[in-house]
Amino acid sequence: MDDTAISLVRPLYRQLRKTYNWFFQLPQSSDSDPQSEEARAVFCTELCVLLLHSLNVTPANWLPASGVLPVDFEALLNHGWSDVTESWINEIGSLSRALASPGSEHARLVMPREQTAELWIKETEGWAAVSEQVKSLDHVAQQLDDLLSRVKHRFPE
Repeated sequence: MDDTAISLVRPLYRQLRKTYNWFFQLPQSSDSDPQSEEARAVFCTELCVLLLHSLNVTPANWLPASGVLPVDFEALLNHGWSDVTESWINEIGSLSRALASPGSEHARLVMPREQTAELWIKETEGWAAVSEQVKSLDHVAQQLDDLLSRVKHRFPE
């Protein structure tokens, strides 16, 4: 990944194991340090602000991450920011179609790996099922051996 992708993924990764913060607008350790891992919970707009903080693109007088609500993002439109939702939807759709096309690098390199992984998973599941059947057969064989041993003991030759 390039530096931009890493700078986007790193703050998101720090939030992965956090629960949803229902007590939003209460100060968090991430307000003073977007890299902080001390906060145990996060809510959606707070996560967006932490990401924007890590990219250094928030306005100088921006609210602390824990105090931002969706309406605050809408207010940014009055300060020269642009709503890129539609263009991103189109871009993601275009990218998805490009990735799915037969001649794409993704189709040539990644999709065969995904298919191979799926085949390995299915084969592993198959072997696990066979292993369970073998265990059952071993159990039945053991019971038959025990029964045969008792019969031989009862009726010696």
